[in-house]
Amino acid sequence: AAFQLSEYPREREYSDEEEVEESEEEYEEREYDEAFLERARKEAEVRARKEAQQDFFQLILGEKVSRRVPIDILQGSVINADERELAAQFCAGTIPLGFSGAQIWPTIAESVHSVPSKVDHLEKELNLIETEENTLREEIRALQAKLERTVKRKEQVKKKLEPWHQFRDSKYESFESMVTARATVETKLASAIDKHMDTESAETLAALCDESDTTKLSLVFNAVGISQETIRNVFGRVDGTEFMEMNIAMKCEAESVPLGDRLELLYLQQMLEDENLDYVGHEEKCVVCCSTTPKKLCYLIEEHEKPFDCAGIRARAINGRKFLALN
Repeated sequence: AAFQLSEYPREREYSDEEEVEESEEEYEEREYDEAFLERARKEAEVRARKEAQQDFFQLILGEKVSRRVPIDILQGSVINADERELAAQFCAGTIPLGFSGAQIWPTIAESVHSVPSKVDHLEKELNLIETEENTLREEIRALQAKLERTVKRKEQVKKKLEPWHQFRDSKYESFESMVTARATVETKLASAIDKHMDTESAETLAALCDESDTTKLSLVFNAVGISQETIRNVFGRVDGTEFMEMNIAMKCEAESVPLGDRLELLYLQQMLEDENLDYVGHEEKCVVCCSTTPKKLCYLIEEHEKPFDCAGIRARAINGRKFLALN
């Protein structure tokens, strides 16, 4: 059905002055409400104190205590008097008195005597609660200490993970692809070396500059740890035949080859002369060659009490293979 918006009353538009007046009224109402709540809170506190006072009064004096006994009797000073003084106070009306059968103080005395037994269960409950509280506090302290250790460990782990997260977010995928490709190619080239040495001699290994598909001597150099500079600059044009016939010591001396490379080349030439390129298998059998670090080699020397310069061995990074080549 069709309808007209004009049929509905428009909302009232307020002027700035009216809006200010309404805000002030709301503020006054809010102030009134807060004052009312504060009075109610104080009245509740007063009632609670009176109820607590009444409960304590009845606990000590009994629930059926005479109305003539003032409720503030427990707050006053306790003054013990002899019978004569007490009788005088009863006579003067200072202390309320009742007829036989409606006496006031025997009932009160009986109630006062029984207070310890009446509160005994509360004392026991309090002891249990305090024990539980102490246990909980100990547990909280232990949990707090554990929490602190956990937070500290979390920060340590986060710190350790920080480099990884940065690496993961910036280059992990490309790095993973790179090492996967290198692993694939290395496996193929290592297999090519094995196949060549199984079927042919070391003399047939090609020089690095050789453009044929023949397995390169430089791969063998690389596998035994010869530096890139020595491979390219000194032995880049040397093939297997030249290497086997070469005076390695003189060549290295003439080309100023570093001592580490020099010793590795001498050891390699000896291994190829023996037609054995199985470095891994040889190290497992030879007690000297299996000393793959200067530290292990020095342990071996000290164990056999040999007069070699271990300080010089460590300084020049000589391992078992290099030591044999040196001698």
